[in-house]
Amino acid sequence: MSKTILVIDDDIDFLRLMKHALERHEYEAELKSCAQAGLAYFEDNLATIKLVIIDVLMPGMMGPELVNRLRSLQPKIKVLFASAYALEIIDSATQGAFPLLHKPLNTMQVIEKVREILAEDSQLISMAA
Repeated sequence: MSKTILVIDDDIDFLRLMKHALERHEYEAELKSCAQAGLAYFEDNLATIKLVIIDVLMPGMMGPELVNRLRSLQPKIKVLFASAYALEIIDSATQGAFPLLHKPLNTMQVIEKVREILAEDSQLISMAA
């Protein structure tokens, strides 16, 4: 089973950091530097993407708007927001609806959160079996 994680962020250094961290822990990382490219990739790869890590504040389309568009295509997609902005700004933008990592962050923090989010699916599957 593929463990593809789509990372959408306008910060190229953050994308490189995520690629390194995720691939080191055996996840496939697909990186997109703008919301429109991320949305297009998501549309073409619905079946393989297990999680989307999204910057909250990006030029062109804000993270919460992007999540609404992603969820219109796949209602149960897992989302993890990441942002360097003050938590008050982020909470008003995301309305506290999704997990959030505050930048700068360490890679183990990301991996732990990714595992936690993806484990929720595994727990639901085992409970249903």
